[in-house]
Amino acid sequence: MALSPTARAAAYAQSTGEVFAWLLTVDHPDITPIRLTTDTDIVTSNGNIYTPFPMEIALPGSIGAQGGAARILLDSVDETVRNELRALTTSPTLTFELVLLSEPDTVIKGPIAYELFDSEIDRLFISASLVFRNAFREAYPGRFFNQKTAPGLF
Repeated sequence: MALSPTARAAAYAQSTGEVFAWLLTVDHPDITPIRLTTDTDIVTSNGNIYTPFPMEIALPGSIGAQGGAARILLDSVDETVRNELRALTTSPTLTFELVLLSEPDTVIKGPIAYELFDSEIDRLFISASLVFRNAFREAYPGRFFNQKTAPGLF
């Protein structure tokens, strides 16, 4: 995706007044989407409202991310987010988008979708490992064929 002239100038400038912010959407069929941002103010992007929430994100290739997995650390200051995540029985999808606050409807990077792989939730923090869910991570073939599962082949 090509950067807008404003985003390119901000990225290459030695100093800038422009601010980049990550937008995070936690989505699952059992809950309404949770939308959070790394910015300190509410961000409206493409008609969605993102609530400020303290978090640290380590995407693959960045310091702290290991082996293609992403890591996220959320301050557990809001019981609503913590309780909704604890109540889920299957993994939610976490989607990241990077925007420039002066152009919040223009996504600079993303959407990058991950599946929650492992998490620890306590009173202070929500720590999670995230993985890509795609066909390359699935076993091939998806089924094993033997006399018991496919007697007609033998």
